[in-house]
Amino acid sequence: MRLQIRGEDIEVVYDEYGQYIAPTRDNPAEYPDVYITEVMYKDVDIMPILGDVDIDSIYELLIDKLYA
Repeated sequence: MRLQIRGEDIEVVYDEYGQYIAPTRDNPAEYPDVYITEVMYKDVDIMPILGDVDIDSIYELLIDKLYA
């Protein structure tokens, strides 16, 4: 999925495990677990050099785009 962070376009490759379960009156919605496997910038995987704060920011952007 293409996202933008710090004014730069990145491509985030991810896997989903589980499935979406719609909310009921007694239980909130449940979403699949999302794991980022690659963060591509100009055809290079930059995930190994990203810090935890950067990965967390990308994860939040990804979740917002997937489930907002």
